[in-house]
Amino acid sequence: MPEIHLPNINFSCTNCGNCCLSYGIPLFENEYENINFMARELKIPNFKLSLNQSKSSKNVSAKYILGLSKNEPCVFLDQARLCNIHKKYGEKLKPKICQLFPYSFTKTPNGYYVYLSFASSAVLYNYGQPLSQQNLADKLADFEEIYPKLNLNWQNSNIVDGVKLDFSHYLNIESEIMVMLNDTSNDLAKKLLACNEFILSLNFQDSLLNPDILSGIDEHYIDNLIIKYFHNLFFTNEDHYDLPFDDFLRDLVNIQKPVIDITDVKLSSALNEKIDTDRSEEILTRYIYCRIFGKLYFGSGFNNLSFVAGLYHLILIILIVKLEFKLVIRSINYNIPDANDLFSILVEIIRNTERKYTILAYSRQTCALLEVLLTCPKRIDRLIKKILID
Repeated sequence: MPEIHLPNINFSCTNCGNCCLSYGIPLFENEYENINFMARELKIPNFKLSLNQSKSSKNVSAKYILGLSKNEPCVFLDQARLCNIHKKYGEKLKPKICQLFPYSFTKTPNGYYVYLSFASSAVLYNYGQPLSQQNLADKLADFEEIYPKLNLNWQNSNIVDGVKLDFSHYLNIESEIMVMLNDTSNDLAKKLLACNEFILSLNFQDSLLNPDILSGIDEHYIDNLIIKYFHNLFFTNEDHYDLPFDDFLRDLVNIQKPVIDITDVKLSSALNEKIDTDRSEEILTRYIYCRIFGKLYFGSGFNNLSFVAGLYHLILIILIVKLEFKLVIRSINYNIPDANDLFSILVEIIRNTERKYTILAYSRQTCALLEVLLTCPKRIDRLIKKILID
């Protein structure tokens, strides 16, 4: 039995129903037959119209897929957002993917690392039983049955583009980063800045980008352009799963075209006083921690980005989450909610970010662009200070 590594978080299902929308549900042959039978018994309207031959990932072994409309709940949820299959027929007759969610497993040379989706309310609120007390052998078996062709090749991982990264060396680097993230004496900004300083201390500085390589283009202009495009990707262009490369490149060279600095968001003192900073920073730190622990931010875990580009990409996403939070709550400045309502806004922003992060599929052009623009510690330092401190 391969070793299963567990993050230091909690989870017990709260029946929130938030897991049961937007994602397609892969179905095996026997599940397809059972689902058809249960749909007839439960009188699910227009059920057959939503069931199609699967065109999903080549790594999924299921033959069919139950398509869910974007932001619409599964047809088997009742008005209380509880699963009618679970309620009438029991958990074991739900599709395997439903029984598995929100758990996933990243296979590495060192065993499997567990990740839990932040689409789940219990994961977002860190509610339930510690994973350290859970036996996940059956969950892993289900995962391997659903994704039998998911073979992640960590031998091709790079620390930066073109510089190989041995997995055991990576684990040593990761352990140092985890120490910084778990340092309760520092706030989120100081933790991320410490991670950035640590990256600079590693023995590959000559491979990091010198900002002067993009001669003639103001670095602050590039900073604003990156923030604008990533913010649009996550919070405006819901149906896009990649950066519009041609548009970005055109704006990058068209330095006469101004880019609005959306990072300059000032909140009133009344709003600032209402924000529960401790809870907000805890959930953002936990999100970074879980992504890193699950290896779902670089290499085979995410679009084959190098370690440094993947880490900075993850930090960038945290920054635009915080930026979106500021933009949203500033828009309600004249009707200030209480601290719990403000925290709920942040939770929903993270939930939607997770859904987008999960389905991002960057082109080779975009990945090459990120390797150039994000592998720049000075840029990340500026953005952290501007969005989290200023």
